[in-house]
Amino acid sequence: PNPERTALTEALTRVNGELRALANTTEPHSEQFFELDRQFHRLTTGAGSNPRLTALRETIEPQVERYWRAYAVMRADAVGSSAGEHNDIITALERGDADAAQCAVRTNWRNSADRLTPAFVRLGERGRW
Repeated sequence: PNPERTALTEALTRVNGELRALANTTEPHSEQFFELDRQFHRLTTGAGSNPRLTALRETIEPQVERYWRAYAVMRADAVGSSAGEHNDIITALERGDADAAQCAVRTNWRNSADRLTPAFVRLGERGRW
């Protein structure tokens, strides 16, 4: 519904604005990036009100977090790119365009993997599933 969607997009815009500001600093701190990015994605998944998706995210998030922290520090330059992709997600949500939102989320997910690949190659594997 529109009122909930408006509240969500306002919250996402605020968090993403902080990400953009962080991207414009001379030394983006990976810890801040991690926390803001996590807030952004928790807001989007939480808005779906899907208990299974929320439970899945909560189950895998601690392990993903360990990997993210190990590798993301290598890619502080990715903050601006990620925030730009987040804008596409926000815009689609503002319009109420579920297909465009899904496409934007997939793009962000795939590009995030691409951005982290050089760090994986350089650092090697840091654990086993």
